[in-house]
Amino acid sequence: MKQAIHIFKKDLRYLWREIFIVLLLAFMFSYSAKLSRIELNGPVGFVFLLASCWMIARLIQAEMLVGDNQFWITRPYSWSSLFGARIAFIFTFVQIPILLMQLAILIGASFPLWSNVPGLLWTQLLFWICMSFPLAALASATSGLVPLVLTILVVPVAGLAVELYFPFVGLELGTALGPLEWIKDTVAYFGAAVIAGVDLYFQYRKRATIFSRVFLGGATALVWAAYICLPWSIAFGVQSRLGREGDDLSSLRLRLAEHLPQFEGHRIYSPNLTRVPLRLSVDGLPSGDDVRGDAIDLQILFFGGRVAALKRVGLDKVTIQGNNFDVIVEPNRPLLPVEYDAPVRIRGSIYLTVFGNTRRRSIPMDKKPVNVIDSLQCFLAGLPAKQYLCRAPFRWPAGIVSAAFSENNVRPLGRVVSYSPFPASLSLNPVEVRAPFGTPSLGTDVTISIKEPLAHIRRDFEFTGIQIANSDAR
Repeated sequence: MKQAIHIFKKDLRYLWREIFIVLLLAFMFSYSAKLSRIELNGPVGFVFLLASCWMIARLIQAEMLVGDNQFWITRPYSWSSLFGARIAFIFTFVQIPILLMQLAILIGASFPLWSNVPGLLWTQLLFWICMSFPLAALASATSGLVPLVLTILVVPVAGLAVELYFPFVGLELGTALGPLEWIKDTVAYFGAAVIAGVDLYFQYRKRATIFSRVFLGGATALVWAAYICLPWSIAFGVQSRLGREGDDLSSLRLRLAEHLPQFEGHRIYSPNLTRVPLRLSVDGLPSGDDVRGDAIDLQILFFGGRVAALKRVGLDKVTIQGNNFDVIVEPNRPLLPVEYDAPVRIRGSIYLTVFGNTRRRSIPMDKKPVNVIDSLQCFLAGLPAKQYLCRAPFRWPAGIVSAAFSENNVRPLGRVVSYSPFPASLSLNPVEVRAPFGTPSLGTDVTISIKEPLAHIRRDFEFTGIQIANSDAR
């Protein structure tokens, strides 16, 4: 313990300039919260993270772990004391400032603190395993700041090159998962924690530089491949198993409705026909509930054995009465007359989320933020233009949030919904702000409502005897 304290004091004297800059930037970022209630992201936050990373790199390489000619090896330093001093330094001058910054922003925005403790702690953990630990591990395996910076620059360039190369040679990478991006992020978080932990242990305990470098490169490549190539069907399968389907949803069924009206011309065969529009309708939903189409995996089997497939995350809901979703299947070549005239078979799976348990609260439209539901605040902003905004600490509520300015003027606040069970995401700014779509007519009162996700459902379907030329519901 005494040796660790001695090393900590030595690092404090060695890096006092970097510490001053980091603390100054942390204060500037926190103070900017008082200047704007709308947007707290900016260059100050980026420079703070950059300065923190630079300080961590210099800290780790103050006692170089690469090679065997360092003075501290002959003193000798205990590896546990050296490692403990490093962890204590990062916690004191990187993690604590982040915690205090977010606390200051939450207090300035009048958010309740006790209910946001899980978000504060989770954010701390994310910055440990996504920034502090990985950077410390990389710095421990490099022989100086220049090789470290070059490695940091080469890794994303190599990743981008692979992303561009795979589709060129016909290989498919994973797609954006929309509300289920948290599953891919969890894979990356877990991988980063394991890689950094193993590397730091072997470097500080055994100074096994060759092993650490090989392990860092190989394990990082595997985690990156798992992240970017994760099939969305697996992610949605995991999500559908997390929620339980109640008895009141057993009557939910899927049917094939008519073609999109704007594609009525497809009822007459054309040799250039390369798009087959379909409309799927969800029936049997309990009154007052809503449904969102998260993903679909669909195949059309034509006469003669030809198959046209569609895999898509996020479905467009038609703004008409009922729960209807439009999809367009694009065969790889125009349809033949026999394929157009003969009945086809349509099969696949659709992933849905049912929302309900609506909670509402009517509040006056005021410039002062008003607490609505679940720490959600709404207020009237005057700059840069008069608009109505809502904000939430750490993450947006996991549901459909809408604002009713009148009986016939109901507007959603953002389309992106995250089903993550975690209390926060990786962000220096703990406040997320959203505005209703369009330009609503502002009155004196507004009703904010939140529909919670009740169940994540997978429905397998198969429709037979469907004719492209006349696709009335069957």
